[in-house]
Amino acid sequence: MVQRKSDDLTQTASPVFHRDVPVPCLHVLASPDRALVGASIALPREHIEVGRGDRKRSRLGGRRLDITDEKASRIHAVLHLGADVSGWSIRDLSSKNGTWRNGRPVGFSRLELHDVFRIGDTLFLLCPYVLERSRKTDRKADGLVGVSSALVDVRDTIRQVGSTDRSVLVTGESGTGKELVARALHRTSERTGPFLALNCAAIPPDLVESELFGVVRGAFSGAVADRNGWIVEAHGGTLFLDEIGDMSVAAQAKLLRVLETREVTPVGGRRARQVDVRFIAATNQDLAQRIERGYFRWPRCPG
Repeated sequence: MVQRKSDDLTQTASPVFHRDVPVPCLHVLASPDRALVGASIALPREHIEVGRGDRKRSRLGGRRLDITDEKASRIHAVLHLGADVSGWSIRDLSSKNGTWRNGRPVGFSRLELHDVFRIGDTLFLLCPYVLERSRKTDRKADGLVGVSSALVDVRDTIRQVGSTDRSVLVTGESGTGKELVARALHRTSERTGPFLALNCAAIPPDLVESELFGVVRGAFSGAVADRNGWIVEAHGGTLFLDEIGDMSVAAQAKLLRVLETREVTPVGGRRARQVDVRFIAATNQDLAQRIERGYFRWPRCPG
């Protein structure tokens, strides 16, 4: 475990698990102070007061944790730390916006391992060990905040797949962070081009092709000038196609052609243009069911 030489919490970066270090700590899951997110704060085995500080950076000093959070009171809450985890508790000190434990407001509450409590807009996770950070990894996969084994698996997959040029499909329910995963994949890659995100469900069906592939002047009424599509604009980078399951079958067929040839022909055009784009798609739909019903095209592997 690396020992910090300063009280400044902004020196830390993202988490890699070291479960053999029995150090009581708070792990910051979210905070208005972005430099604080992901930090693990080793705690004294007595008590610590938490509140809004006067500095522009959060810091730990003595028995006080100052956080840069406008919704936190100056004297917001206090954590009492016993000899073991069963003795830990949190008490709200008549704060303006209250103290929340696992989504519920509390005045006083015993704490258990892996409890999440909120002070202002800052979320803390109670841990029995310090979560050290790997600066190189987290700079590329930031935005994915959490310490569960499932999220560790997601980060591992991002590291393995991110450096390739393979197209990726990200699935999951709405609100689970599919675009965050796509952005992390882009950052992990060596691509120097832009990351562009397109919501396929928000485009009218008759405009999907011109939006994706571009259009040449005079191709249809209203096409008064040549215009690049999203695919060409993402050249050298990544194009994230959100809600890919809502794309029409006709547009899917043309997109599949682009995936195979890496060439784009604009609507009304005759000459194809070579593109270097990585495609990442996402959906919350059951694509296997849509493929079975003929609503979604999928390149089938032999056998």
